[in-house]
Amino acid sequence: KGDFAQMGHTFNAMSAEIIRSHTVLKENEKRFRSILNNSQSAIFIKDLEGRYQLVNRRFEEWFHVTEDEAWGQTDLDLFPTHTSRIFLENERKVMQAFQAMEVEERFAYDDKEYTLFSIRFPLRDEYETVYGICCIATDISERKAVEENLHQAHETLKQRESRLRAILDNALDAIMTTDGDGRIIEFNPAAEHLFGYAEREVLGQNLATLILPSHHNSG
Repeated sequence: KGDFAQMGHTFNAMSAEIIRSHTVLKENEKRFRSILNNSQSAIFIKDLEGRYQLVNRRFEEWFHVTEDEAWGQTDLDLFPTHTSRIFLENERKVMQAFQAMEVEERFAYDDKEYTLFSIRFPLRDEYETVYGICCIATDISERKAVEENLHQAHETLKQRESRLRAILDNALDAIMTTDGDGRIIEFNPAAEHLFGYAEREVLGQNLATLILPSHHNSG
């Protein structure tokens, strides 16, 4: 009777521990899902065969597919061939090196141009065996568009400056430009020939003092 009582006590204790562990596991999973689904990045996990095992809400929103629809599918099932090849090639590199990799990925999907900053890394179990791959992808499309616009504006400005320099250098008339304080900032070859100064000698000098010294002093 004592043995049965002890067994009953042990069973109850084990049952309580299982229930507690299950509750903790559910709470942890709930927190994990909350973090995933409130991330501004798309997060997904694939198995070693490239089949989706998990995608978060951002992934669903970007690519118009639910997690249930994505589960078990590959990139070739969900994306156009060109886009799939980009993803698969980057994942191949991660699995060859067995280490994390950061990369920018540019592709078109559903009439939208994407530039993603993606971090991929292998997933390992407690024995350090790789069982899958995870990706965290952040949409930097707007930032890249701004950077490209700024670069284009800079290039346009350089071209305009180059054309202006060509005009100044080949003009037959002496051309001088000053800033708001009367200091010389442009002095073309015709001005060099007329006044007998090289441009490097006069830049930053006051025009009235340099070019019209007697008039400036008498005034």
